[in-house]
Amino acid sequence: MPDVKEDKKELATNRLLEILRGEEVEEVEKNSPAADRIGLSEEEQIALTTPASEDDNIEPILAKKRSKGKSLDLSFLKKLSFKTLLDTVFNKAKELVIPNRGIIGIDIGSDSIKYVLIEEEKKKHVLKDMGTRKIEGVLPNDPDSRNAAIQSALKDMIPEDMRKKGDFAVSIFGPNVSIKKINLPQLPKKEIVDAIEWNAKKELPFPAENAKVDHVILGPVMEGGVEKTEVLVAAVDQGIIVEETERFKSLDIEPIKILPVPLSIYYNFLRCIGGGKDISGVIIEIGATVSNIIFVQNGNLQFAREISIGGDDISEGMIGTISTMDGVIKIDKEEAERLKYVYGIPELESTEVIDKGVTLNQISSLMRPSLERLLTQIQRSFDYYRSKFPGLGDIDTVYISGGTALMKNFPEYLADGLGKEVKILNPLQDVVIDKKLEEEKDPVSVSPSLTVALGNVFSDIKGVNLVPEEFKLKVVYDIQKRIVGIAAAVVLLVLTTFSVFIMLDNGKISDELTELRGQNIDTSEFDESRRLQQEVNTLTQTVETDRAKMDNLTGGEDLVDYLKLLSSITPDYITIQSISLLSSAGMTRRMTIEGWIEVSRSDNQVYLADFNNKLERSNFFSKVDPFEIVEEEEQLDVEDNESNRSNFIINCEF
Repeated sequence: MPDVKEDKKELATNRLLEILRGEEVEEVEKNSPAADRIGLSEEEQIALTTPASEDDNIEPILAKKRSKGKSLDLSFLKKLSFKTLLDTVFNKAKELVIPNRGIIGIDIGSDSIKYVLIEEEKKKHVLKDMGTRKIEGVLPNDPDSRNAAIQSALKDMIPEDMRKKGDFAVSIFGPNVSIKKINLPQLPKKEIVDAIEWNAKKELPFPAENAKVDHVILGPVMEGGVEKTEVLVAAVDQGIIVEETERFKSLDIEPIKILPVPLSIYYNFLRCIGGGKDISGVIIEIGATVSNIIFVQNGNLQFAREISIGGDDISEGMIGTISTMDGVIKIDKEEAERLKYVYGIPELESTEVIDKGVTLNQISSLMRPSLERLLTQIQRSFDYYRSKFPGLGDIDTVYISGGTALMKNFPEYLADGLGKEVKILNPLQDVVIDKKLEEEKDPVSVSPSLTVALGNVFSDIKGVNLVPEEFKLKVVYDIQKRIVGIAAAVVLLVLTTFSVFIMLDNGKISDELTELRGQNIDTSEFDESRRLQQEVNTLTQTVETDRAKMDNLTGGEDLVDYLKLLSSITPDYITIQSISLLSSAGMTRRMTIEGWIEVSRSDNQVYLADFNNKLERSNFFSKVDPFEIVEEEEQLDVEDNESNRSNFIINCEF
């Protein structure tokens, strides 16, 4: 008779593996032919799935399989599943702990807003949505009306349901945004931060005390035969950051990245062109009213400059009246934009007549003064770069982006004027476009205008980031919490799955153990296997019990987050000796922080007040009581013979 018990166990095992892999599982009846095929060799499976002729009979094959009885071998589980098991368990745990959120890149330009939504699918970046909106209703020299117009456009472009799909990365530009590279002597870590801030604030176009500074250390560099530290520094007027964050806060959005436009362009350039340290080029992003020129040599951003000429200058140069064979023709802003993109930059010698008797050489004459001013500013930027970095050599390839890059003959015009190769940058390089989006909005046709928005998405999260410190802390804690969650989920799933595998094999072990004992064969290895199973079960129960105890104590809060917070904001002169928790049903959860501060006794209250404020601003506590200085007769169990040490206690509610 067939060993039905063994067949059921192997069927259950195979179904478990399919579920863990995320495969669809069809219901198989215990007496069905599919159930009978369990354990067949590959040749037998092929024989069964091949259409049978009149002379074929599958019963001998099934009878052969049934005759195997207890010879069914489950050792394939160890070979087949353990690596697959670990990969599958990790991926499943990752899906449970980390939501599949995308990143929404926002580019707020001088006259329009662009956004892109990028999600990761199967290790590929997919453009799921994009859009452009003009900033309308702005009164001349009225910042308030501009802010209101931007606010309204953002609210319409990015409705509430879209805000839940991803984190936001935005960019800033303007004369009060500065980027530069500096070389500093080799200094200790604490001193180099002060040196960076001092150097960054030396030549700012706004008061240094209002500056928000961030940096990224690029590494060692030789200068005059001396090894120094190369640093990329960004500085911005704090008021711009406040304005930017408040604008998004009103939409219930907290950006995870704020970075200067040149850095957004630089990051996207690196991604699109590739080549690592060998990559060099000049990127010119031509916006509506300003253009950014970024010099990249050997993979590093060497120099960035903003010039106050853009695509609107070309259009405005065409506005006015011109005489034609049909009379006087008036060209307004809308007509100028149309002519610019339909005909591009015509040849000066072209006498072809277009709409209303206007000739192409007339159009060319109208736009040439603005084009020549743009070309002159670009040439001056090259001259300055050569004088500033004479040892790096010239750069032969220019990449252009922005909406103006789509003008006909514009790349050729710049190539002739600069004597260099000019290419249009494709910011959608290696980005998969969602099929529905491709049909509805055709992103490829406007891709150069998405360079900054996409650069915000692909910028280095570990690089320069001008978001407020409380936003940075929140992002770091969120990442750490997810990592801890993944680790916990993986451990629990591995333990659970390991237990399932042991239970599946338990029936067979028991049968074989009984048979071996009857034959007076040593069964110590089997006994050890069963003991290990019991230890796994005990360990799983202990993990669950400890988790329940911790949840009961902290009210479900992740204590690791609080410890990391205290570690990150506690200055060197404060030592935390102990942390006590009090939590019970119906009572507020409280934390008592005890420690000492080693500063002059006359200053200890000032420094402790600052520490108190940091705890309050962290948003981790619902209430932070004022600190208490512990008098000597009430001091903690610490020998304190130093005159500058004062003990303190701080009580918090969370």
